[in-house]
Amino acid sequence: MDVEGVVLAFLPGNAAKIRLLLDLVERRPGRVLDVGCGDLSLWAAVRERPDVLGVDTLLPPPVVPGIETRRVDARALPFHEEFDAVVSTQMLDDVREWRDVLRGMRDALRPGGTLLLTCDSGDSPRAWRQRLKRVPPGPRLDELRSAALDLGLELEELRRYGRRDLKATQRFLDGPARFATFELEESLEPDDPREWRLLYLRATRPAARSRPAAPAPSG
Repeated sequence: MDVEGVVLAFLPGNAAKIRLLLDLVERRPGRVLDVGCGDLSLWAAVRERPDVLGVDTLLPPPVVPGIETRRVDARALPFHEEFDAVVSTQMLDDVREWRDVLRGMRDALRPGGTLLLTCDSGDSPRAWRQRLKRVPPGPRLDELRSAALDLGLELEELRRYGRRDLKATQRFLDGPARFATFELEESLEPDDPREWRLLYLRATRPAARSRPAAPAPSG
């Protein structure tokens, strides 16, 4: 497992995001779209940052300088086959039209590009604050799988993270301890879906298939 590409001190307190970061640095994409980028804090943990464009409807002061940002609604991403990777963390569960967002992220990928996303799981009960704010539940694991396959994406990984007891402590830990709890989560087989609050998906947009050569003329 390559941890040299990440800065342990800045690891997020979220095991699904840690897995996303490890997969991202291993693939070394050239150009990346961050959908729902927020304050860009995800990128503080990346040692060798790719060329990143962050988009969000609200753009708070950035934690990481030097990253281009644009004010864009995730439900109407204006990109077509422009990025080697698209990442999204804890955003898909904020919109009711999450399938439209997923389609836009697929369209933004170049053929052969990778989609990496985390979101709250619709299989886990929402906190009372979320219910009070009428925050929509995130997609269930089976719903996310079906939506990705319907869009022609090739699933490489789809699993649960954020076990309730571990997730409650991760944000209070330092980087190395967060990484240790992440490793513990990955060693466990998710059982009761209500106890696992997050989903992580890694998928690729299939590369364009070359057309077979026309047969040579006879005679």
